[in-house]
Amino acid sequence: MLEQRDLELIGQIVKVEVDVVRSDLRDFEDTLSNRMDNLEKSQGDLVKSIKDTEHLLIDEIGKTQTYLERKFEKEINDFKSENQREHELIMTYYRSSRSEQATIDSMQESIFDLYHRVESLEGQDLA
Repeated sequence: MLEQRDLELIGQIVKVEVDVVRSDLRDFEDTLSNRMDNLEKSQGDLVKSIKDTEHLLIDEIGKTQTYLERKFEKEINDFKSENQREHELIMTYYRSSRSEQATIDSMQESIFDLYHRVESLEGQDLA
């Protein structure tokens, strides 16, 4: 059987080993706590970075939308201006053509009147 001294030595060895294990557990807890703190900080940095990127993207989308809207409005205005010029040109040709047609009609009527007068005068001379 074991003597008292042996039991005391075994008790001391167990106590030292328990202390070592406790110390290792505390070190492990500290390391784990530090890693968790670092992970939370990294996660916070990542969330901030994602939010910053989101804001940048939203700003760029807004700028692009504004640019495209202005470009679209310019194209529409250019198209309207071109159509307005073409419409005015067509109206000018129409007015000119209508005026020429009125002149032609008037001249034709005058010619027919003169023709009838000449015929009636010729008819009177023959009679």
